[in-house]
Amino acid sequence: MKTFKFFSILVIVLSLFIHACGDNIECGDGNIDLAEECDDGNDINDDGCSNLCLLPICGDGILNQAFEECDDGNDLDDGCDNDCTLL
Repeated sequence: MKTFKFFSILVIVLSLFIHACGDNIECGDGNIDLAEECDDGNDINDDGCSNLCLLPICGDGILNQAFEECDDGNDLDDGCDNDCTLL
C-alpha cells in the first residue's frame, strides 16, 4: 500500500510541475495527459477517477463504494482497517 501512495504522490508532484511549466494539461478536461492516471472529465471524486486524476486506492481517503467498505485515509485501527474493510 505504501508503494501505491508513493506513486500517487509522485503523479501529483509531476502534474503540478507540468502545470507550472505552462503546458495545456488540465485534470478534468476528459483527456488522459502525462502524469494523469485517469481523467473522466467531471468533478465527482468517488466515481473511479479522483478530482486529481488519480485512480482510487485504499488509503487515499476517498470511499470507492465498488471496492471499499470504508477509507479514512490513515493507518490507524479506528473502525476502518488498513485494507479498507470495517472492523
